[in-house]
Amino acid sequence: MNALTALNTNATLTMSSREIAELTGKEHKNVLADIRKMLGELGEAAADFSATAQVPGPNNSVRTVEVFNLPKDLTITLVSGYNVQMRYAITKRWMELEAQQAPKLPTSFAEALRLAAELEEQKEQLRLQNEAMKPDAQVGMVVGQRKHLTVCDFVGRFPGVNKSQIQNRLGALGYLHRRTGTWTVCSKYRDKLFANRFSPEGYSVVVALEKDQKKLVDLYLSGQLVMKQGYSPVSAEELEAKLNAE
Repeated sequence: MNALTALNTNATLTMSSREIAELTGKEHKNVLADIRKMLGELGEAAADFSATAQVPGPNNSVRTVEVFNLPKDLTITLVSGYNVQMRYAITKRWMELEAQQAPKLPTSFAEALRLAAELEEQKEQLRLQNEAMKPDAQVGMVVGQRKHLTVCDFVGRFPGVNKSQIQNRLGALGYLHRRTGTWTVCSKYRDKLFANRFSPEGYSVVVALEKDQKKLVDLYLSGQLVMKQGYSPVSAEELEAKLNAE
């Protein structure tokens, strides 16, 4: 089987539409059509899952084709309308992929020593990274105490931020997308960085989850949010002090 399955930068396992076509025996163009229909009915943006792949062409050439890379939940949803044999083939493939991600245990004393040395090196690298990020981590502890705040209310506390541009900027960065006039969290970040909730008035709002509010702090400190004219982000220490004073 061709290596059609990939891992994204967040180590999320996905399955290519070409591999789905190969496993189910369906033509790839029909699988693409099925995926577009499914994403449309789920209210998902097709661009969030779209990619390209290089495939062999005539006379030893190579051509570029469109593919979709789907996480497990959307893959299972897609093939739920297929026949039993197709569903079984996809299920077996997911089990193989997930087994490949399981940690490999050492089979000899030498391998165990190498693994121990690698783990010690990783621990030291992590310690150095944590030291470098200490001011940001302190800010994260402060902001993490604020639960269920909308993104606008949460980021609006940061000095100099243009509050009216917060959701537009998060959309441009690929965290949100706008559907029927309402901002919605892109599926890859839904309930991981942000979540859609309803306000007391019944309006759909984007909430900054407690566990990952630090992402918004990072975006602010790195200058990736839109600031008011004449303003620039304050330091991590200044931001921590301001939030502590509230």
